[in-house]
Amino acid sequence: MFLTDKYHALLPFHASGGGVKDHRRRPGKAVPGAAGGGPGSARFGAALSARLGSLLPLPASPLAALARLADLLALALADAVPALAGEGDAAAVAAHLDAGVALLDACNGITARLDRLRRRRLLSRFALHLLSSSSPPLPSSVRRARAALADRDERAPASPPPPLPSLPFDQPRDRVSGAATVLLAVDAVSSLAAAAASAVLCGDALHQIAFPLVSGEFPWTEAFNAVSIQLAALATKPSEVDAVDEAVGKLKSVL
Repeated sequence: MFLTDKYHALLPFHASGGGVKDHRRRPGKAVPGAAGGGPGSARFGAALSARLGSLLPLPASPLAALARLADLLALALADAVPALAGEGDAAAVAAHLDAGVALLDACNGITARLDRLRRRRLLSRFALHLLSSSSPPLPSSVRRARAALADRDERAPASPPPPLPSLPFDQPRDRVSGAATVLLAVDAVSSLAAAAASAVLCGDALHQIAFPLVSGEFPWTEAFNAVSIQLAALATKPSEVDAVDEAVGKLKSVL
């Protein structure tokens, strides 16, 4: 939820327009499914399907869509714990714990990127507050606004930051147990969230990003693929972060 809060902190930045390209990962030919399972895994699948469906249509803002997906991931991770209770598939749980290391790395990378953006956003808002406090703005307010924007520029990385960690989604081609179905769903949503974060926050590397698609008779398959397809299209919009940088540059030019 800490990561979700950071997504929401950036939502006022909005840009529109842009074309649509196809950057989706194609599902495999195999049609796996669940080989039975307890009521916990069944409830988990139904709830995930409903939550994925509730995301559609996605907001026009890529950052807003990313925030909603982060909310869903947090809920899926929380729901997975009671869903796994009593399933008795220790091997699936152990494999998922190993995969959790990669998820943690991805979250740390995204959090660091959002922290930098949030600090720069606060300085931009402070400069705007100073300039709008009186009409016309006082000379002292203009000087402080210039200083805030200069501080904002100093917080920008000297070189492009490294790409965010990816979470490739490799769907098993065999039928899986109830516990493995829950963990597969969590892995799929985690992979989708990581792909969306990379596309929205690092749009210059969009051609390298694969949005996962799922095949198989899971209750959430159709809703998941619909969300993934919309995210892939939405991520091709002009970067909201770049739009803010451009607007700040124009403001600095007239101060």
